[in-house]
Amino acid sequence: DISARDRLVKIGRNLNASLRYGQEATERKNRGESALMDIWSEEEEDEFIGTKLERKARTDDNLQRLVKECQDLAKVLSSPVKVPTVRYGRTELQMPIVTLGCMRFQQSWNRGGTPITTPEQIEKECQDNLVKIIKHALHCGVNHIETAQGYGCSEMQIGMALKTLFDEGVCKREDLIIQTKGGISSSTSKSDYKSQILGQIKGLGLDYVDLFSVHGLN
Repeated sequence: DISARDRLVKIGRNLNASLRYGQEATERKNRGESALMDIWSEEEEDEFIGTKLERKARTDDNLQRLVKECQDLAKVLSSPVKVPTVRYGRTELQMPIVTLGCMRFQQSWNRGGTPITTPEQIEKECQDNLVKIIKHALHCGVNHIETAQGYGCSEMQIGMALKTLFDEGVCKREDLIIQTKGGISSSTSKSDYKSQILGQIKGLGLDYVDLFSVHGLN
């Protein structure tokens, strides 16, 4: 549920703000400076932010809510809800209602500078992160992975990641729904387009794709 996911984002922000506030207050005290709240007089504190007892009660309530939200987050991460599937159009494919779109999944768009065209150019941290994301998606039941020729080195990196997953036994090819897209123009011939599609499948390191979309048909 989207509202629950939104709350999880807010948990992270709340945690970050709380930790930063505590760290800054501690550092100020260690330097012999006033802590953040100590810049006000006691009368001003009582008037604007409540008495010490009121502030303590409010702080305790906030911390208890934060602990509960963290517990919810841990539950989601350890036992994520499986994404349901539906039959996709006239096909017999059981498509998850949430897809793993890979438009921003790559190290480079290859639209300036040195293009990324070989596996040796891929940074390990980037590729490892990509593999982790796909693993988590599969863990949640999201087995539809979508990319495109126009997404820079995305197809190549997806292909590398899939090989890693197959080699590790995380999944099999038949467990996945792989989709990619290819551009076409008025000057594109049938043979050129066929060669392009076959080249994309080869770039993914696969024998076939389950779905292919025409990207930007005019």
